[in-house]
Amino acid sequence: MKTLLAALCTGLLIGVTASIGSSQDDPIPPGPVPCQLDWIIYDWDFQLGDCGFTPLDGAGSAVWEYGATGLIPDAPALVWGTVLEGTYPSNSGHSLISPAFTVSEETTLAEVVHYYDLQGTSAGCNMKVNGAILPPYSGYDGEIGSNCTQVGGESGFTGFGGWRTDCFELSSFWNQAITLQFDFGSDASTSSCPGWYLAAVRIGGVAPTLKEETTWTRIKSLFY
Repeated sequence: MKTLLAALCTGLLIGVTASIGSSQDDPIPPGPVPCQLDWIIYDWDFQLGDCGFTPLDGAGSAVWEYGATGLIPDAPALVWGTVLEGTYPSNSGHSLISPAFTVSEETTLAEVVHYYDLQGTSAGCNMKVNGAILPPYSGYDGEIGSNCTQVGGESGFTGFGGWRTDCFELSSFWNQAITLQFDFGSDASTSSCPGWYLAAVRIGGVAPTLKEETTWTRIKSLFY
């Protein structure tokens, strides 16, 4: 059997206090569903570095930054975030791209540890694979406001979600080379909310369930 190796790392979480506005009065989003991975092939823990993720210019103002933030509670030492020490700007529209990898039996799931606090539907974010919107197992919160740059009218995370871990199914891209694209956008309104922050992204899989014994195996068991 092929050996599956995972570089698993842990780090100290640093508690901080949010110093800007929050949208915690917004409707409660769907509950997150983690992948419960049996193995991890790519462990992109941003406490250890930027992991080769790259900001990509979009249709609006750039927001993705890598480093430390004091804006959100219980943030790891280092994260990718939409402006680390301030609120996201009006008319933002920016993407963050992962390193490329090929989807195989070992890499069918993507688990994302993230935090979001957005001003209602006047801002939103989602994950795309090769340009296609990919929903998490729990589904997105709803439709992002139509006036938002880059993600307007798309399904995505909106409002307040806090820290959560979501799982995304990649098997529909079997044997394809893909990248994960984290898109963020806002409209022309002024926000007092921090935005979207990524602590880790893990690519891996789960062991298949055991198949039922064959009829012949059951028959032989009657005589031995």
